[in-house]
Amino acid sequence: MQKSLLLAILFFLSGSYCLITSCEKSESELASISVASFEEIGLKHNIALRHILAKTIQKPRSEEMESWVMNQLSEMLPLEYQVYQQNKGEIDPTLSQALAYGTPFDHTTLIQHLQVSAALKGFLLQMSDLILADLEIPAFERELVALQDQASAQLNQEELVILYASASVAKYSTRFWYPKSRGGESGMDYLPENLRNGSLRGILWGKVILSDAVGTVAGAVGALATSGGAAAIPNPLTGGIPPAGIAGLIGGAASSISTIIGEL
Repeated sequence: MQKSLLLAILFFLSGSYCLITSCEKSESELASISVASFEEIGLKHNIALRHILAKTIQKPRSEEMESWVMNQLSEMLPLEYQVYQQNKGEIDPTLSQALAYGTPFDHTTLIQHLQVSAALKGFLLQMSDLILADLEIPAFERELVALQDQASAQLNQEELVILYASASVAKYSTRFWYPKSRGGESGMDYLPENLRNGSLRGILWGKVILSDAVGTVAGAVGALATSGGAAAIPNPLTGGIPPAGIAGLIGGAASSISTIIGEL
């Protein structure tokens, strides 16, 4: 991978890693959101990837990559991109400096940098390990459901928005990138044939999927930090998905596209 997947995950994100949340939940919070309401995030993530990869004519120069990716997403998901713009925050300075030096991708260190509760960190680390376990799709999705069920009894609403959004992207990213022989779409096939090259054969798809999920976490955390938690409230204009979930969608899609296009 070029420089590091960590760079690809956060290079395009304006999400903050400085959200402090409580581990306590009220009864009203328990009824406010559900896993099902976040399915649309994963579906839209894959729709955006299909269209953007298919219309990619050539690899942008590295200095143009950020604006190119975000322009593609703003055209493909205009409402969602607007919500992202309205709710984004800033990258934590420590992480930003680490990116400049091309720190190797380490999901454990990255998640431990997040200023969130220990409980949420624990669930994010468990999800990351599931992604890297290279399970078959049905087994992975069963484990993901069990993880979210467990989290629903322990996390507050803001934390569940982060987890549910990233889990949805992880679920659909797995379906997208896995080869057809394993029940996936072989997402690289959407790229024009002249842009595919041998270097892509050695890609570990678990690492790409993990970058999607962590990019989603970055976008969601940034939105919640910027809004003071208001971004966790379901928004009827986006199908009941909280704005932080939408910001996570943009973060995950940006991470996914930049990771793959950067390898061409």
